[in-house]
Amino acid sequence: MVQGDFGATCAIASFVNSLKGVAVYATTKRNVMEERDGKIIKTSIFEHVRFRKF
Repeated sequence: MVQGDFGATCAIASFVNSLKGVAVYATTKRNVMEERDGKIIKTSIFEHVRFRKF
């Protein structure tokens, strides 16, 4: 799996592909909940969805 800084990610993905490997990255779904009780409490839950090829 390759993720991170855009420039480095592209370079590593190209390198992996040149070795006939498969570079992939993860996608997620974000669920956000807010509670208001004098102050706002925000909770974010990230769920893995799938891997995608570069």
